[in-house]
This record gives sequence, structure tokens and C-alpha cells, in this order.
Amino acid sequence: QQQRANFVPVSEARKRLRGDTCMVVIENNGVARAHAESEIFRPHVVGTPDGLGGENVVMTYCAMSNLGMAMKPEVDGRPLDLAPAIQLENNLIMWDRHTGEPVQQIHNCREGDREAGKTMEEWPSWRMPLWAFAKAYPQGEVFVNVRPRWNQNPFASAYDLLIEMLFTTGISYQHRFEKPICDTMKHYDERLPHKEYVWGFNVGDEYVAYTREYLKEQDNLINVQVGGRDIVVAYDADYDSIGVYYNETGAAVEEINFFGDTPKGRLPRVETLKAGLYWFIWCNFVPQTELNRAGICPSVAKAA
Repeated sequence: QQQRANFVPVSEARKRLRGDTCMVVIENNGVARAHAESEIFRPHVVGTPDGLGGENVVMTYCAMSNLGMAMKPEVDGRPLDLAPAIQLENNLIMWDRHTGEPVQQIHNCREGDREAGKTMEEWPSWRMPLWAFAKAYPQGEVFVNVRPRWNQNPFASAYDLLIEMLFTTGISYQHRFEKPICDTMKHYDERLPHKEYVWGFNVGDEYVAYTREYLKEQDNLINVQVGGRDIVVAYDADYDSIGVYYNETGAAVEEINFFGDTPKGRLPRVETLKAGLYWFIWCNFVPQTELNRAGICPSVAKAA
């Protein structure tokens, strides 16, 4: 549903979904959109013709990886028409209808473009419950997957229900058990349980991942350097959300809210964040990742 996804106001979404439903969120120019895993796990790709606040941005989601990832579906100024195809190593494989080439979600590019380094531009996304999204963005929009109705097309409705049951059964297994549903991974890392949620991101060629528990041990705020950039990783209890921000203040940040506001101004979000994906997915595709990198004061780092 790259260009025909259905979004409803927050008020309507709260009648359909529980307040604690986990949402993957994107925002631009005052337009905020939330995507519940239960709604997006089958269409996999959702967006609208007018994009996101004027930007051509779509949300992709892989339930096997627990990964919501927003991107601009274009390379070298040419659009990609993305559709789900299959999975590989427990991660979504899409394909570009224009060229027929496969696209591994976490790689964010057509396979034929990987060696040339031609990737789609990532867009910042994060996780938060529906109640928090409604609080932060009362005028926000929530994706709802429109299913075929029995009185309009009985065959399509029955087929849709069958596929829904099959998907739900498989994904339920993936969430409940330690062993991946498809044991085809190339690399395992035993530093964490396979299904531990991590917040992984990169700046250039440096990759790091943090757990919620480690962040809590650091009083929910970490100043760190990644790829030569000062970064702030923070948890905001008021919105039950972990955010990763570029620190452009030149000093350690001691106070920051969900929106990235600090006493020295608002900080932009890191666009490469994969929020709350499974550890075994992250370390399989990024085996060189560092886990829970210790914080450092940016001013100290510059002096050193």
C-alpha cells in the first residue's frame, strides 16, 4: 500500500486500538503518523500519494524482525515501487516493480545497487504507545489496514481471513519463543538473548546498539560519540519512548525531552535508528556492532 494506505484521526484510532498498542512513528512539517504492528504487519509497505508533510516517505515493516523502517523510495531521483515478496534471514524482502530487483529491508537498497552504495534515504522513526502518540500529536494520523468486507466480496474476505490467521500464527511463534521461526541466520551473538529488543543505529561505518535496561542504568540519558558525531540517547517517561539525537550543542546534554528540546535548542533525530528490533536480527546483519557503548562527555572527547 505504498500510495494508497488508509489513515484515520487519533480519536478514531483510540476506538479501534488499545492505548498501550506499540506504534512506529514518523513526522515531518507537523504531519505525524503512527503505525500499529497489528495493522502494518501484512501490507508491509504503507504511504500516501502526497507523502509525509511534502516529503516522499513510506513506512516499511517486518514482523519477523520487529523492525519498522521509514525511507524515501527513490534512488538517483528515480522512484521505486515497493511491494513485499518474501523473507530472508528473518527479514523482509521487498521488490521494486519498476526493475524487478529485490530489496532487503534492513539494507535499504536494491541488491544491484549495494556495491555502488546507492541506498534509499532513511527517515527518522521511533516507537511509542498509542496513548503517548495521542498526547504528543493530538492531530496525528494512525494507519488502519482496510480489509475486504464479506458483503462486498465473500471470496476476498474469506481469503484475507485465512492469510491473517496464518500470519498471526507464525508471528506469534516468533514473539513467544527464543528460537527464530526460520533458523537461517548467518551470525548469532550470545551477548544478549536472541529476542531482546535493541535500539540500533549507525553514523557512517560505526554501528552501536542499546538496550532499554542499560539506558535505565544510566539514568535514561547517555552522551556518546559514534562515527565522529556527538549523540544523545535518551528515554522520556512522559511519552514512554527512546530517542536518539544528533548533539549539535558542543557540550554534554543533561536535559532533553521527547521532542529533542534542550536548554540550548532542539536536536534533530538520528535517521538511521532501528527502534526496538530483535537483537538476533541486528547482530546478524551488523555483526561488527558495539553493544551498550559507554557514554562520554563531548567536550572531554574534543579535548582529548
